[in-house]
Amino acid sequence: MIIAVSAFTAQQVEDLLGVPRERIRVVHHGVLPRAAAPAVPREKIVLSVGALQRRKNQRSLVEEFAAMPEDWLLVLAGSAGYGSEEILDAARHSPASARIRITGYASEEQLAGWYARASIFVFPSLDEGFGMPVLEAMAAGIPVISSNRAALPEVCGEAAWLVDPRDNRNSRKPCGNSRKTLFDGGNWLRAGFRMLPASPGACRGGHAGGLPRNTGSGVN
Repeated sequence: MIIAVSAFTAQQVEDLLGVPRERIRVVHHGVLPRAAAPAVPREKIVLSVGALQRRKNQRSLVEEFAAMPEDWLLVLAGSAGYGSEEILDAARHSPASARIRITGYASEEQLAGWYARASIFVFPSLDEGFGMPVLEAMAAGIPVISSNRAALPEVCGEAAWLVDPRDNRNSRKPCGNSRKTLFDGGNWLRAGFRMLPASPGACRGGHAGGLPRNTGSGVN
């Protein structure tokens, strides 16, 4: 028996390794409760957690963030990985560079603080077998904007605003409700920024696709 963390990963195991589907069982990750962070008000922070890697597409996030209002801060929390120099270079040359903070490796305590302070969580990854940071953000009650690639739609279910990370003029149904998106053909991050506050509670405190909370552990 092979345990896969998502149906997407299970399909890859079947297709790439030739393992019969009946030998694969999908068991989704859960999240353990973090140590309680000090009660602080939400700030105008866009947070993205994960190693700085080309496949995680933070460069696109850095580029899109430049269109956000000037009182917002972008925080990329994660250590350097493959292709990180492209992301760092984009941040250095962004017109919003003064409002972009790259933390490097973040401890559990530091992550708890960022999850407590941020108002929007963005995860524009191109390829994920699961996507633990998305689940952690939901558990922290942060509205989530996520890529619609790989396992992320499965993880997010109806609890996030899904976007095509390669096409900033392509929007997706926000937060699983029937309200029409306010997307106006412009920047997808700005569109999500406008949409999420218009749907109070729609993305807060949700969990991925009906996955149980606090039933396992994972690393970023």
